[in-house]
Formats: sequence, C-alpha cells, structure tokens
Amino acid sequence: MTPKPPMKLFSPKACVKIGQWNVRTMYETGKCAQVVSEMQRFNLDILGVSEMRWNGCGMKTTASAETILYSRKTDRDDYHEQGVGIILSRGANNSLMEWEPVSARFITARFSSKWRNVSVNQCYAPTNSSEEEIKEEFYEELQAVMDKVSNTSLL
Repeated sequence: MTPKPPMKLFSPKACVKIGQWNVRTMYETGKCAQVVSEMQRFNLDILGVSEMRWNGCGMKTTASAETILYSRKTDRDDYHEQGVGIILSRGANNSLMEWEPVSARFITARFSSKWRNVSVNQCYAPTNSSEEEIKEEFYEELQAVMDKVSNTSLL
C-alpha cells in the first residue's frame, strides 16, 4: 500500500495561524499542558517554542492530539537549558512532510502546500551579552540552515 500524501495546510484561501513563544521552560510538571492550552485558546496551527529545556530530540503527541517536535543537545544527561520546538495542531501535523532537529538552537519543518511547500524554522538566538564566539557560531549555523531551504519553498 502506498503512503497517503500529506494534506495541504496552506492554500490561497486558508487562514493559517503561526505563533512563537519563549516559554522559559517546559521542564516543569503541567507546563506542556499549559502551553498547549494557550495554543488552543489562540487557535494556532503552528507554535514555535524557545527554551523548552527538554533533553534529546524527538516527536511526542499530547493527549489532545497536538504533535511536539523538539531539538536539544544530544546528551540526555545534560543540564536542562536552551532547546527549541514546534508544536503542531492536528491539521498542521497532517501536512508535515519532514522535520529536522538541527541543534539546541534550531529546528526546521517543511509542510505541504497547495502551490509551494512551506518551511518553518524555529531558532533561539543568544543574547547580546553572550560571548562573541557563541554569537558567531549561532549566525554561521543560521546561514547554514537558510542555505538548505529550497528556492521553491516559502519561509
């Protein structure tokens, strides 16, 4: 049996709501449910999340059927800091083509669209008070992520 093609989330007449939130941490009891509840309250299809503070990378599904994609340092025993994620509504998850956990500061996802595929990149930038080396590393990684995005995709 051939796999079912992804649904088209984005179309000329569709209203897709995308948000971004620095949650400070999702490594507390009840915080994930609170973030998902706020996402539902604002009727968001895609929510980019900074400072998730989950270790490792992966995909989880919530009790209310949202999908959480997350990216963090690969060492699961690391101190819980940084980390990014993308939370998808059921409709957005159905149109998800692929995703990549790039690093603790970057995650990307591609979605099927009526006319062009859409790329969503979530990043967590260092503050101005960070060391120059950390900022330089961040901008080099950002350029590498942007260079990977196809010219036929929308950002």
